[in-house]
Amino acid sequence: MTIKKRKTSCRFLLVIILLYTFWVQSQEKAVDTSNNNLNATLSNAKKIRYQNPEKALIVLQEVHDQALVYGDTLLAINALLEMPYIYGQQVNYAKSYDTLWHALFLADDIGNEVLRAKIYGYLGRLSSFFKRKDEAFNYLNTSLKIKKNLVKNGILPNSSLVEDYYLICATYRELDDPKMANIYLDSCFTVFNTGRVSQLNKQYLDFEKAFILSKEDKNNEALLIMQNIEPWFKENRPSYLVLVYTYWGDILSALGRSKEGEQKYIEALEISSKYNSHIDFSP
Repeated sequence: MTIKKRKTSCRFLLVIILLYTFWVQSQEKAVDTSNNNLNATLSNAKKIRYQNPEKALIVLQEVHDQALVYGDTLLAINALLEMPYIYGQQVNYAKSYDTLWHALFLADDIGNEVLRAKIYGYLGRLSSFFKRKDEAFNYLNTSLKIKKNLVKNGILPNSSLVEDYYLICATYRELDDPKMANIYLDSCFTVFNTGRVSQLNKQYLDFEKAFILSKEDKNNEALLIMQNIEPWFKENRPSYLVLVYTYWGDILSALGRSKEGEQKYIEALEISSKYNSHIDFSP
């Protein structure tokens, strides 16, 4: 091959390489843009989940499907994990169950232990709604075991265990077992770190404490806690007031203040209707 032909071949090869590089960069940019758009869509779906839960579910499914097309399994899982919450508020536990198992399959596929622990925790709570006590605690303890291992290896802080202890505590509350609930609530406060903003908010723990106190006939102390936590839930998680007002009503009734207790039950029903949440409490 002559020098001229070699130069021509080199130029041609260089052009091919440059074109391929530009194409790869444009594809990566397109995927990044699409993923950013999907993240924004996911955020919007979360905003409308109370007012329009059916629309939110449709949007979340679309985000999941598109995320898999673009190879973003993490985003697909995050979309899935928003769906059981909405199904659960509507007492559609079967749909919640199927969605969580699909999310667990994807988390297993990418080897994400943090997400696996989170999903097992959700499965545990969901199983408790089905009254499958043994299955519920099996899932909850699996989540706790994974988290403890992640803490041991320095991947997660010790305070990350608060959520797992809380889920077990809440399950015992629903089983009307305040003694066991109190054991796990103590564990929550043992590892709770007031300096960490990413962990479960303390108001949820205070709510559980109010329940336990009411079962110990310390209703005035429980009532004071309910009054203290109400503003936070109004501001940050109004749908949860269905539970707060229901148990608040129980406390007032136990104190012989039935008329005030009835008013709290009415408020619980109004919140449930407004936010399409905790419909299982309505009866």
